[in-house]
Amino acid sequence: MVGQWSRLQPLHRFSQFDTRHGVSPVTVSTLSPQRLASSLSCWRTSQSDWRSEAASLMPSNQARADGVSIGSSPHPPKRINLQQQLFVQRRDGEQPQRSATTTASSPSSANMRARVTVGPCKGRGHGPRRRQFQSGWITALAVKPRMQEIDVANLSPPRSRARERDPMLTAEAEAVLILGGGLMGLAIAHGLARRGQAVTVLSRRRSEAAGFVAAGMLAPHAEGLSGPLLELGQRSLERIPAWLAGIEADSGLTCGLRPCGIVVPFADAAERDAYPTAAFGERLDRQGLLREIPDLGPSWQAGLLFPQDGQIDNRRRLMRALERACVGRGVRFEEGCEVMQLITEPGPSPGQRPRLAGVRLRTAEGPELLLPCGRAVLASGAWSAQLLPGLPVFPVKGQMLSLQGPIGALERVVFGPGTYLVPREDGLLVVGATSEPEAGFSEGLTPSGQRELQRGIAQLLPVARGWPPMERWWGFRPCTPDQAPLLGEGPIAGLQLATGHHRNGVLLAAITADLVAEALTGAGGLVETSMVEAFHWNRFAASVPSADAAPARHFRV
Repeated sequence: MVGQWSRLQPLHRFSQFDTRHGVSPVTVSTLSPQRLASSLSCWRTSQSDWRSEAASLMPSNQARADGVSIGSSPHPPKRINLQQQLFVQRRDGEQPQRSATTTASSPSSANMRARVTVGPCKGRGHGPRRRQFQSGWITALAVKPRMQEIDVANLSPPRSRARERDPMLTAEAEAVLILGGGLMGLAIAHGLARRGQAVTVLSRRRSEAAGFVAAGMLAPHAEGLSGPLLELGQRSLERIPAWLAGIEADSGLTCGLRPCGIVVPFADAAERDAYPTAAFGERLDRQGLLREIPDLGPSWQAGLLFPQDGQIDNRRRLMRALERACVGRGVRFEEGCEVMQLITEPGPSPGQRPRLAGVRLRTAEGPELLLPCGRAVLASGAWSAQLLPGLPVFPVKGQMLSLQGPIGALERVVFGPGTYLVPREDGLLVVGATSEPEAGFSEGLTPSGQRELQRGIAQLLPVARGWPPMERWWGFRPCTPDQAPLLGEGPIAGLQLATGHHRNGVLLAAITADLVAEALTGAGGLVETSMVEAFHWNRFAASVPSADAAPARHFRV
């Protein structure tokens, strides 16, 4: 990393995320005398090679004047004025290295080079994470003939060789903002990062996202989908193995994919044959059902087996793998922030949609910031309509629980009317889920919801009533009037929609990530465009979002 080091007079401090001048500045907090002495001692004992090299490059008296002990000089380091601060100008996109070479220049003297060590350093308060400039600690000393002040107001971003080599990373490129850190937001962020895009995820609280709540079924056929939604689900099901392979390669974690098949039981054969997706499944009678599910309840006489459907362990594996994969690809996270407003500017001509210009958000620490952007993805799930008034997305509360059964007691997912059973490899049985559209955003478990789940267990798998309960939780599905998602560009130019997936968020995550990423990068073809058109937000004529009113609202992501 080639950067500029200089002392600043007490001007004004910068935060790490201040990008008003096109650079990523870092403020180095003033060190206490004890911390400074510890850093200097650690630096002196570990950098003998540095001192010998620097001593050969400059006179020792000059070095001592700058407060650095070099070579075998008996003089101790000169105490540095603790009111001074160091300013580091980093290139956009460059990561700090353990060691680098920096050049200090002066109008009246020739350039001299000295090696600078940037963390880690032994001792309290230092560690490998410090080298990423997250905490404001830098263990570094630079040998300079003369310190110069930097005109902060006139700083210009340094040129990036990576941007010169890659046409996708032009100087005008900016980060895509993902408004929501749930499953859909992480999947889209990872897809964009793999395509070379800079991405920032704004999330209020990822633990409340539907991706952490859902059972993880991949069930376009067992759900009985039809029309364009069935086609979208089938295409996504085909992409899931390759999609998960990319996540696992970037994260080093497994995602818990199980193509175990799903059984849908029915009271009689007539009900089975009338099921919308019966043509895609294997018909079962009572004996066939018992072969697949030996402990199935007695009220089920027919069924359908969909061997192509399956499940993902989303709560324990997929979400964690996605988070790590995004970090590995350079995605930035702003956790604990609340988006308060969408900033728009008029369209290029009268009558055209307004364009996205930025977002106003409140950080976890309290201050409100204005973050400029021209591209964003609304992936805030059930809270999406709180940002775009009139957007036809509303919450449907669902309660769930899990039981610990014997390993191998149930191999297939059982998709019953109102209740489903999803067995994990370790014997954990996920039971879901209630459907409570009238509950709104009312949090917490309810006795009626838990009783409903217990009745479903008794009907589908009576033996499981004796298994010990492990967890109970609830969440909010983002639903639309036709239970299909909202995809494609929204009422504001530059704002992509990826919300309203209802019960099929895990199933549709793979294709949603591809469709949104291709739309933002301009790589989508005719097939992708036609698929998105079927899920455009304006298909509901009675409820059209108001782009003019949108900036006055805030939402939770």
